Amino acid sequence: MDLSKLKILKKKIVKAVGNMTPENLKVAHKYFLNHFANQPEFSCEGESYPIKPKLLVAAKKAAGIEGQVAGACFRFIREYSFVHGVCTIEGRDATVIYCVDSECGLIIIDLPEEFRFLKLSLSCASVPDDECPGGGHRA
Repeated sequence: MDLSKLKILKKKIVKAVGNMTPENLKVAHKYFLNHFANQPEFSCEGESYPIKPKLLVAAKKAAGIEGQVAGACFRFIREYSFVHGVCTIEGRDATVIYCVDSECGLIIIDLPEEFRFLKLSLSCASVPDDECPGGGHRA
């Protein structure tokens, strides 16, 4: 699979996180859906990355969301410093897309009539090396 479009996606994510307008969020999400999420082979791209649920819990708590985080499965694409994966939050499917080098990303929760976007910002400096993509190395 050609992953070169991850560079474009990462720019869109950084813009969306920096200025969380509905339009910026929709642009980043639509690009992800059109170029990656709808490609079955993308779900296997990268190395397994066991993100700690507490990192997702912190993001959802910051957004005022109650409920459990479960079924977390993430992959780290080292060449692009990019983490992607899925989990459930409050029993709803959620997608995580995260730019390691920019230390920002989105959690996208699939609701019945819409999507809810949560800002995800983790600093590798603030978590133990074994919880940081790439073993604690920043790109």
